[in-house]
Amino acid sequence: MVTTGQFRSAKEMQRKGKAGGISRWPESERPRERLFREGPEALSDAQLLAILLRIGRPDSSAVQVAMDLLKQVEGLQGLANRGIDELCRVPGVGPAKAAQLRAAIELGKRVLAAPLSTGVRVGSSADLFKHYYPL
Repeated sequence: MVTTGQFRSAKEMQRKGKAGGISRWPESERPRERLFREGPEALSDAQLLAILLRIGRPDSSAVQVAMDLLKQVEGLQGLANRGIDELCRVPGVGPAKAAQLRAAIELGKRVLAAPLSTGVRVGSSADLFKHYYPL
């Protein structure tokens, strides 16, 4: 399931005055400001992607571009499995943004693939969870 945050569609965003640039949104609803205030866990997948994308299209915010992207690639797992050319097919995502997204995904993969620290004893699945949960 694709998490889109407060808005389910572009029409709903337009109706609530959230179309266009995020700079026109109330500060309390802007993804980056919410991340500072509430932490990344409080944001939807689309809001986190919008922070990476930085800008949207002339008629859509970065959040809407992120929602469109997640819908087209069928969620975060689909995003992780798509190449730059496929990401560029989404309006508002060009080669630079696609490269940023692929780089972020690769960094996430590398973090998850990192070996346990020397001296960390793993005696249960709970130990593994405690070690990797902060990521």
